Amino acid sequence: MSIDAEHLATRLSETICSTPGAAGDAMGWLWPALLRELARGHPVTVDDLAHTTGRGAGEVRDGLAGLSDTEYDEHGAVVGHGITLRETPHQFTVAGQALYTWCALDTLIFPTVLGRPAQVVSPTPGSGELVALSVDPDSGVTALQLIETQSYLQGDTAGPQSCRRRAETDPLATGWD
Repeated sequence: MSIDAEHLATRLSETICSTPGAAGDAMGWLWPALLRELARGHPVTVDDLAHTTGRGAGEVRDGLAGLSDTEYDEHGAVVGHGITLRETPHQFTVAGQALYTWCALDTLIFPTVLGRPAQVVSPTPGSGELVALSVDPDSGVTALQLIETQSYLQGDTAGPQSCRRRAETDPLATGWD
């Protein structure tokens, strides 16, 4: 099965931007700018978005009010909207900046929205085993590996200080027929 991430991102953006009651027009100018700012790895203020979009602070506040599920920090800055600065099971690294997404599908869409490649680590739905992949905005998923995690005891005595975790990576294709 192949996923056309660019097509999916375009369709998602078009649907969100044209949905009545989903901030309509604001999604077209605010949503991509918000995602790009969050990808820098720091909370995003209304002033940041006003500067980035060339819109007034009041218009930005109104636009943000129309975006459901936006995460804010204790100072009122945005820390998440699909891409989040808060840790989730879905790690998403762009230009060396560790970020997170709300779901695994987001990790396939956001490289296209941002126009930047990403490295992803996310659990599989059934077993919870971690999968690492590279996602390119133009060519989609370009690398895929299963990450096996093993715990083992070091030395003769068991205890919290002697338990270490070791990750080994093997291509998913190994052993699959």
